[in-house]
Amino acid sequence: MKIGCLLSVREKATRLPKKVLLDVAGKPLTARLLERLAMAKGVDQVILSTSVHADDAVLADLAAAEGFAAFRGSEDDKLDRYYQTALHYGLDAVVIVDGDDPFCFPEGIDLVAAALREGDADCVYLSGLPLGAASTGLTTDALRRVLALKDESDTEVWGGYFIGSGRFKSREIRVDEPLLNHPEIRLTLDYQEDYELVTRVVEAFGQRTDFTSRELMELLVNRQPQLATLNLEAQKRYESHLQKCAPVKFKDAGDYKVMVVGLGSMGKRRVRNLLANGIPKENIIGVDRRADRIAEAADKYGIATRGEVLPADLAAVSALVISTSPDQHLPYAQLAAEHRKHMFIEASVLADGLPELAAEVEARGLVAFPSCTMRFFAGPRRVAQLIGDGAIGKVLAWQYQSGQYLPDWHPWEPITDFYVSNPPTGGCREIVPFEMVWLEPVFGKVRDIDGRHAKLSDMPAAIDDIYMLQMRHEGGVLGQLIVDVLGRTAIRHLRVTGSEGTLEWDDGAKRIRVFRVASGQWEDESVGGGTVESRYINPEEPYIEEIRTFLECARSGKQPAYTLRDDVKILDLLYAAETADKNGQRAVVG
Repeated sequence: MKIGCLLSVREKATRLPKKVLLDVAGKPLTARLLERLAMAKGVDQVILSTSVHADDAVLADLAAAEGFAAFRGSEDDKLDRYYQTALHYGLDAVVIVDGDDPFCFPEGIDLVAAALREGDADCVYLSGLPLGAASTGLTTDALRRVLALKDESDTEVWGGYFIGSGRFKSREIRVDEPLLNHPEIRLTLDYQEDYELVTRVVEAFGQRTDFTSRELMELLVNRQPQLATLNLEAQKRYESHLQKCAPVKFKDAGDYKVMVVGLGSMGKRRVRNLLANGIPKENIIGVDRRADRIAEAADKYGIATRGEVLPADLAAVSALVISTSPDQHLPYAQLAAEHRKHMFIEASVLADGLPELAAEVEARGLVAFPSCTMRFFAGPRRVAQLIGDGAIGKVLAWQYQSGQYLPDWHPWEPITDFYVSNPPTGGCREIVPFEMVWLEPVFGKVRDIDGRHAKLSDMPAAIDDIYMLQMRHEGGVLGQLIVDVLGRTAIRHLRVTGSEGTLEWDDGAKRIRVFRVASGQWEDESVGGGTVESRYINPEEPYIEEIRTFLECARSGKQPAYTLRDDVKILDLLYAAETADKNGQRAVVG
């Protein structure tokens, strides 16, 4: 089990402005706290977890200068930020420490980490310690689940989601050792008198900050107990502040019913996604024409199954998840629109009828969510962030290959029984838009495109097994995409050339490398781990988040960031490249 200690910190304090940058023995508080967390022996990595707000860039820069990893995520939703940090660094669990707890006990972090490694709890917390001394452990899976269950976007105070809610298995570690068991002592930093305590403690240790927790408590309990009285009044103000924070609030998923149409590999994955997002199995209906798929889904997931869409079922559900072969997406989407049901549609390769469907969906006020899974992968997200932050200067060109031997896609059934062997819905043809859905937002709108596609193998399918596309984006960036179903090892590999460096993403190695001209060195970071279901290639987490985002849109009626009309534009890039190959000239798009 890989466990990270996350320093949860933002530079937005109002009660004690810029408190996380206050001087402690010659360094900013945040730097000293990172050093203190590094004293813990039971975690694999210490990571600063902050937000994407511009004011928090100084914290990420500070962590880097001190040799620590950093991640920037949601501004207000701490739980989402922790989850994204865990995904980004491939963590199985995290131990959370707040950025205003300068004297957090490293020994307590070790206790929490050890309990997490035993594997029988979603949440591990300490009690009996001074305020600001404890840390809390959460599994990555628990973070994933709470995001589906909570009904607040502001999670400043989040402990109640796990402790005492009855929805997660929590484990309390009670600290009864007399020297340490002093919950009346306040060691957190919110007010000026708290900072006075911090400075007086550091002075007492001769400007040392590497003292142990027992050394600290010996000072406060036995040697200089008057120090612990400096901020007693601050506690009352702090408790008043907590009462104003957003309450812990769960959404009621119990009355939301979903029909999954198509129970092949993707349909089964979507059933798992729904279950992971808090939809009870009793509220999921699976539909497929094949008896073997129906039997498997019913047995494995305990859902109701049908051989066809029944009117009574259609009336009862709130939304459809359409996971059929691409050539069957439109009829079921039209059925959903006719009956005023929100819909999620797997990645498309056929645009016929989609503009008309988009117009109908808009007219009826429905949510139609075309799949854009790669936008939820950790690798593409991090690539977008690095490029947006100017990590390699001005982007000049990119090269990307995405491929996997077609028979390995679904080893449990022949490719001739699978839609990827049909020319209109062929494997390569499907993956081109699947990848372009994230590449175009990163590098800019495509202005012109050409390409080649051909069949090079002897696979028993009358499809082109390689596509090679070249394109020019707004701003002049040149890009090259290779999609194949030939490679005997799965590959997703990106190389971006910039004016001030080079960026590489290797999804197989779960790694991003950045070469910066300024330093003359490569910087490596891990990205995009997760849980891989047996016999699948990609991790479950991006798909779970995608379905969670769909459910949030469907519940609220808010349109998704990627719409059916956007989907048509991406598919037009595929068609333009095919036309360019046929005509022997570059196609202008947009």
